[in-house]
Amino acid sequence: MGRSFALIADRMEEASRDLRQTLNLLGDRKESVEAEAALRRNLRQFVEASRSLEHGLEHFDESVAHSLEKIDLELAGALERLSRITRELAERRTKEGESPREEDLFFEPREDGR
Repeated sequence: MGRSFALIADRMEEASRDLRQTLNLLGDRKESVEAEAALRRNLRQFVEASRSLEHGLEHFDESVAHSLEKIDLELAGALERLSRITRELAERRTKEGESPREEDLFFEPREDGR
């Protein structure tokens, strides 16, 4: 009978070792599953952040393009006004009997009005 207890004790110890190994494997797998879930979460957040950045950059590009158009229109208007003033100065000098100076004729309006 003593031998049977020893045999049972050995088998219980072996079963205990197997159970510990299985638990360790399960723990490793759980960590792996948790790591994969965290990786998926982080990847989803990265994709969302990338989309948000892309949207922000598109808005920024549109804003810059709009600002450049406004600047272009303002510059065109300013050049038009300068051209008009220059032409008026040249006409006034011509009426007063003076010949227009070269600097009075510097701003020539373009055919497209700019």
